[in-house]
Amino acid sequence: MFSDPIVVTLESVPTNLPRISTKELAATYKSADGRDSLSVSHQVGKTRTRTLVRLDRESNVSFRATGDTSAQKHSAYIVIDYPSQSTFSTDLEFVQNEVADLTSYLTANTNAVLVRLLGLET
Repeated sequence: MFSDPIVVTLESVPTNLPRISTKELAATYKSADGRDSLSVSHQVGKTRTRTLVRLDRESNVSFRATGDTSAQKHSAYIVIDYPSQSTFSTDLEFVQNEVADLTSYLTANTNAVLVRLLGLET
């Protein structure tokens, strides 16, 4: 289990997210104002294990034409799917490297690939 609270850097600001719920293979952490949360869960099957880490955020968006503001929700998550029998450190190290390689690819050069991805490039 992760420490409580966890600290996540959001827009360059370290943010405390205390644990608000715990289940057998899941936990949810939420900021004091309720606008930011992080969920971690695991689904262990006979042949595959799926791990989910999800960040949910709420932000206020201003509309220039009217000057009105509206709360908008955003989510980003990573699902890691691997064989349930991956108990050897070399198997798990491969999965760790795969996740690190993917996140490095998306965020390299000041998030260049991520920006293009969000611009609907394929």
